[in-house]
Amino acid sequence: ATASAVAAGAAGVIVVAADLAAVSAEELIAVAEGNGVVLVPDQNGSGTNVLWRRPGDVIATRFGPSSRAAHEAAAAEAGAAFRRVDSPRLATDVDTPDALASVWALGPGPATRRALEELGIAARLRLAG
Repeated sequence: ATASAVAAGAAGVIVVAADLAAVSAEELIAVAEGNGVVLVPDQNGSGTNVLWRRPGDVIATRFGPSSRAAHEAAAAEAGAAFRRVDSPRLATDVDTPDALASVWALGPGPATRRALEELGIAARLRLAG
């Protein structure tokens, strides 16, 4: 996907984990600025939930175990500017029921809120909170 975006003329490329239920456009816009590499770690601090690169191919993605450290090392090896952004909304991915409760406390995005309401999960989260 990165190669296609760069070939199409994208100045930068952002990769966002699919299970970030509290993500907001404003936070992504704040991450996707400047040259080099911007990384938002997961809630455990070892993974990468959001990765911005400008130019888009300044480093290759290195997702998997310990991807935060791998992306930081890749930026250093490339001599690219590096910035880490700590954001509870972007760090909270939904891997467990407890993580879903955390998303509810942060305030899920509109589509996630609608799905939780329709599935009856929101009522249970409100009772538990």
